[in-house]
Amino acid sequence: MQIAQPISTLSLIRYGILALPLSFASMPLYIHATDFYATEYQVSLVTLGIVLLLLRLVDAVQDPIIGVISDKFQDKKLTLIIASLFILCIGFFSLFNPLTENILAGFVMSLLIATTAFSIATINLNSLGAMWSSDYHQKTQITSWREGIALVGILIASSLPGFLQLIETRQQAFNHYSLILVLISVVSLLIFRHWYRVDRLSNQRHFTISNLTSNSDSLKDIFSRIATNKLFFLIYTVSMLASAIPAALVLFFIRDRLGAETYSGLFLFIYFFSGIIGIPVWQYLAQRFDKQISWLIGMIVAVSAFLWAYTLETNDLIEYGLICGVSGLALGAELILPPSILADLIQDNQSTDTTSSQFAMLTFLSKFCFAIASGAALLILGMSSFQTSQLNSDKALTLLSFSYALLPSIFKCVSIFLLWRWINHLRRFNNNEKKLFTADSFITGS
Repeated sequence: MQIAQPISTLSLIRYGILALPLSFASMPLYIHATDFYATEYQVSLVTLGIVLLLLRLVDAVQDPIIGVISDKFQDKKLTLIIASLFILCIGFFSLFNPLTENILAGFVMSLLIATTAFSIATINLNSLGAMWSSDYHQKTQITSWREGIALVGILIASSLPGFLQLIETRQQAFNHYSLILVLISVVSLLIFRHWYRVDRLSNQRHFTISNLTSNSDSLKDIFSRIATNKLFFLIYTVSMLASAIPAALVLFFIRDRLGAETYSGLFLFIYFFSGIIGIPVWQYLAQRFDKQISWLIGMIVAVSAFLWAYTLETNDLIEYGLICGVSGLALGAELILPPSILADLIQDNQSTDTTSSQFAMLTFLSKFCFAIASGAALLILGMSSFQTSQLNSDKALTLLSFSYALLPSIFKCVSIFLLWRWINHLRRFNNNEKKLFTADSFITGS
């Protein structure tokens, strides 16, 4: 049995650094933009809900196409990443500086451009990480560093807009934010370029990659191989749906339910900082026990936090701060373990030539869940008596609490059940080995 070559911390940083500008951009794209257009341009929540639902569904559906195309250009991934980051910066700036008098049209065009570029860079970065090593534990190490650095970017992104708005207008704050994004992107690309041309190859020689440049597979063949992991994708989808709902409503919950808009940056800081702290914990648990078991524990921790959130009322700030800390710890498991498990599945199924396509499916499902969650949540609130940044009835606030906390907990419990069944079947069919089984045996029970 060949022993995997150790990966240096410096190499891990050079690889993961590209996650910094991506996560730095993601917070405004998927969280702040909605609130920005609702408050700055008075676009109704119902309109935003419908537009976001359609736009994010389009954004999600194109991800598998991006994955297939990326698999056909294995030797051009660096070019794809550089071009996509450049386009991302352009789309990001125009999102907060509409180039047309039709505000809604500018919103749609800019967000679609930015999220498409974001997808191209993310899918290729994740697939490169999956192909870097064949070692079971190194896969988790790679995803831990990448997602840990991403959380640093999100941590900065969660607090920087609020800080900038203390000294300038909201519009000016996001203009300066755009310039910082450009600077971070350039520096990160220079560092990542060294990993791509030097570090990646020195480690990858220990990873036998099959048919990386094969162009013979039809779309049907590619998606049939992706379908061998349908059980994993099902569990991931339900879990991501549970996570997407509160992500879409967090600013509304903090401002309108807790009456704590001033502390929104602090709460987000606690949440993402706890996620950073939790990553080494989940990495250790994955090595000590199993990746699936660790993922299950993370889901249970998340449910415990959000069930508590349903009971909160105005000015329950300390309680919500604790909830942010606990749910933030659970976030680490959701970030590092599913990509690592998928890398194992890809290797076990000998389908490394579809790595980009499979990680594109992961991105697609995440975006699909967020599209459904954000669109449906905004529509429900918009068609009820709820009004953002205004006094609301107890009934409207209860609906907000239900949508933010209780509904996600229900979905998370479903994902816990599915994952628990998967773990039981893994033990039964593989005698506690780390070889993963297919979804067909789970479904048939054979």
